[in-house]
Amino acid sequence: MYYMIYTAKITSKGTTTIPADLRRKLGLKTGSEVAFSSTKKGEITIERVPTIEELRLRAQAEMTKQGTTDILKNYKSGDGFTAHVKEKYASYIKP
Repeated sequence: MYYMIYTAKITSKGTTTIPADLRRKLGLKTGSEVAFSSTKKGEITIERVPTIEELRLRAQAEMTKQGTTDILKNYKSGDGFTAHVKEKYASYIKP
């Protein structure tokens, strides 16, 4: 398998630029959040953090798939639906 290798410099403040090709592949735009993780072997990954709207849509799709959309009827905007989705359905939602 072929992997592209990109290099970037770290500034004195610890910041760097994510190469444009990687930003496109990850769907990163101005204001996007990213998550960094590392393994014991020292491998580092970067992933785009989904927006709350994306999480809501994924949770709604999963609830529809499982036939549990009646839960949605109990929540209206501002009633804690976001917290509910994060708390109850995070394990179903894959970034």
